[in-house]
Amino acid sequence: MVFKWCDDYIEPFLDQYRQHECLWNISSDNYKNRERREAYESMRSALNLPGLSVDDIKTKIKTVRTNYKSELNKIINSEKSGAGLADVYVPRLFWFKKADEYLRGVSVAKNSISNLVSNNI
Repeated sequence: MVFKWCDDYIEPFLDQYRQHECLWNISSDNYKNRERREAYESMRSALNLPGLSVDDIKTKIKTVRTNYKSELNKIINSEKSGAGLADVYVPRLFWFKKADEYLRGVSVAKNSISNLVSNNI
């Protein structure tokens, strides 16, 4: 049975997620460490929600990151479009600001340089 998340659980979940940097900070040495599995169990225990499993936490992390990144891209694209301050996209997720406090630094894509050879004739 899949755990049913409600809005009341999201902020405590984000607080716990933030405390476990090894689960969200790709720059952290611990991010690639398999010992971070203990962090999932720690989150499950701290949240103390009936029926919540480690798999539910992993799924929620993927969902939060996907939705966060989607909203962040909308903000960035609206800023790039030359929109005025009044026209910049405002996220609809009530938890966006809380997640943005720590996820923006690891979610913003860095500018890349193409390594493809151009055939300008």
